[in-house]
Amino acid sequence: GSEEASELSAKHSDVHLFWGDTVERISENMIDIRKRAAKHGRENKIGFGMRLQIICRETEAEAWEVAEGLIRNVTDAFKEEVRVMYGNSVANQRVRQLHAEYGKKMGKHMWTGLTQARPGAGIVIVGTPEQCADTLQDYIDIGCHSFCLSGYYHDEEAERFGKWVRPILEDRNKGRMKPL
Repeated sequence: GSEEASELSAKHSDVHLFWGDTVERISENMIDIRKRAAKHGRENKIGFGMRLQIICRETEAEAWEVAEGLIRNVTDAFKEEVRVMYGNSVANQRVRQLHAEYGKKMGKHMWTGLTQARPGAGIVIVGTPEQCADTLQDYIDIGCHSFCLSGYYHDEEAERFGKWVRPILEDRNKGRMKPL
């Protein structure tokens, strides 16, 4: 996000919600925002979360096929229209930068392809239940405690997440997750 967003969050937010990025970058941003929050007497009053898409399937191959299918028919003209319309946003610039740096695959199970077809939080965790849980655990381990996850189709992806991924995370993070 922008400098302005980081400062506003440091001063007023209970939870700063990041769009998808590398674990290293999120960790650096958390340190920066905590330092900013300390100037307002809020260093320990701000938490962190992630806004991500998720595609979870029984096999990794199936998950990647679903991911690629989301953008398979998106034209170059439409991609350019999205870039032009939303290019002034610092956050949108960052997800496009990730795509430029990494291509469609950012690490083992993070996909940037959706950022070419829509504005906003388009970084996607792609994989099996275990792989999705591993990726989310990386963010939990650096201090993220809140997650805003969505997928296509939202209801079906939420159901898969609840049945397949959440139990893995609950087992790994005993006492840290609120019951549903």
